[in-house]
Amino acid sequence: MIKNGKLKIRINADNYAKYLGVLNRLPGNMLSQMDNADNCLKMIDPQKCWQGCWGYDFRIGESHYQKCLINCFLLEVNSKSFPFLLELIESESKERYAAYAK
Repeated sequence: MIKNGKLKIRINADNYAKYLGVLNRLPGNMLSQMDNADNCLKMIDPQKCWQGCWGYDFRIGESHYQKCLINCFLLEVNSKSFPFLLELIESESKERYAAYAK
């Protein structure tokens, strides 16, 4: 997707809790994009968001993220973020495959 003239990718990180080490290695510019993502309305008030939503709730360093499922992992694609994006996608893919293969 292109947003504000920048290429972005949305990663549905359903299994984020299984690769927190990857999240802890994300560079500051990617963390700031996550900081700017909307907070999860369902965590604030369960009646404010659609029933199927769960949002993301995790810590990176001292920061506590309770972010919206839709834009928490909506990250800019560029030469600096590319290796980290690949690692996120690979980690999520491995977890999904492991669950599927059972």
